[in-house]
Amino acid sequence: MKFQSAMEYLSTYGWAVLAIFIALVALYAFGAFNGNTYAPKASPGSCTVSKNTFGTPTLSGVCTSQIPQFVASFSGNGGISVNTMLVAPTATQFSESSWVYFTKLPSVSGTGYGIAGEGVSPYCNTGGVYCFGIYLASASPYLFFGFDGCGNINTGGSFTFAKNTWYNLIATFGSTSTIYVNGKAYASGTGVAMCNYNVNFNIGSDGGGDYFDGYMSNVQLYNTTLSAASVQALYNEGIGGAPIDLQDLVGWWPLNGDTKDYSGNGNSGSASGVSFISSWYNTYAPPGS
Repeated sequence: MKFQSAMEYLSTYGWAVLAIFIALVALYAFGAFNGNTYAPKASPGSCTVSKNTFGTPTLSGVCTSQIPQFVASFSGNGGISVNTMLVAPTATQFSESSWVYFTKLPSVSGTGYGIAGEGVSPYCNTGGVYCFGIYLASASPYLFFGFDGCGNINTGGSFTFAKNTWYNLIATFGSTSTIYVNGKAYASGTGVAMCNYNVNFNIGSDGGGDYFDGYMSNVQLYNTTLSAASVQALYNEGIGGAPIDLQDLVGWWPLNGDTKDYSGNGNSGSASGVSFISSWYNTYAPPGS
């Protein structure tokens, strides 16, 4: 009798339970239970760097406590070119930062992804790979930056990345040069040797056929060597963080719906093989969360 009652209950309410389960799965898939779904979103251009008549830079707009409405999606066959050299061949200090999300990792030795940099073969002396940049390469993914052919800097150091995860990558260049992943230094080198080159600053491409595949946000370039404390502070701001050193800022591309430079220096880029998506934040975990 109890078995019969149970079966009658299931036949009566089973479809309702199944419908509720399917609805919950759908809500989860669309991010209904993810805090980032309801977090404030920064619209394109909501924060900019402005300069007064004396050239003093200040932040204008809503610049804190928001994540971007859009991020750039790179298809692996293009990138963003700024159409100018942003770091002089005589430079001895500079830093760059970007937030990246790999939908695909290099799997064949000798292939790689240019994330952001300036100067590639054959423009560097003796056939160098980069005059400077952040680059992910080879079957065992690792980062390097350097002046290949002009004196390598920190081409060693390994860090295994995962797909579908956001990372903050910062490279600082100077008498001591360091690569940081999520605010923490993992490899350093000594000395800077600059190449002669005449090529554009690229985002998502090394300019020589190696293209980024995934999402990217908040690319920043400075003409100074950021300190470890500044790097940590920049990471702690999160993916929507404003530049940490306005006086030494060369370019700032939030990639929040466009390729404009919001540093006040007019270094906007042109894109090929890049789109902008709003359904990106379900996999983003803010620092400290």
